[in-house]
Amino acid sequence: HIWNCYESVDGDVLAEAVATTSSYLDTYFERSLDANIDWSLIFRPALRCVLPLSDEGDDEVSCTHMLKGGQGEDMVWDYPTFNPVYKMRDYQWVFAIAVGDKNTSRWFDKAVKIDRHAGSVAQSWSEPGIYLTEFDFVPRGQEVGDELDGVLLTILYNSTSDESSFAVFCPRKMEPLALYPMKSVVPFHAH
Repeated sequence: HIWNCYESVDGDVLAEAVATTSSYLDTYFERSLDANIDWSLIFRPALRCVLPLSDEGDDEVSCTHMLKGGQGEDMVWDYPTFNPVYKMRDYQWVFAIAVGDKNTSRWFDKAVKIDRHAGSVAQSWSEPGIYLTEFDFVPRGQEVGDELDGVLLTILYNSTSDESSFAVFCPRKMEPLALYPMKSVVPFHAH
């Protein structure tokens, strides 16, 4: 998943991506959820790639881990989103769903707020037995300004009670503002 590309002040194109292997789709089957999951066979570390556009002949694309200090190799996450007002612009915040513990998590059971300038997780949220689907960021307006001015929407699945809820999260605090029980269970889905 490449979620944003923009031209830097140096004239390079920056692109960030979460990469998966062909084993990814196999995790959707019940037999896979019952087995031990080797997340390293499914996900690769998120990358920040720089594509030089200068006339100086340096046309080699360089990629580095987006998260610094070992977090890049250790954290499994996907389905990144951000304030869409910042599409094709420099921005600071990325929101995603993550695997809380690579040894025990069966699926995405943690929400993360990533500070892409610092290269680290700024905040996270999780509750025992709760799984998350992909977030959508809904901005309060269409003007560039406060990047966190909006809400995050997702569907939560409670594996303890076998119930789903529509959730509205605060992007500033990375915690639910409201939960709305749904009349039926909604399985994991993405875009």
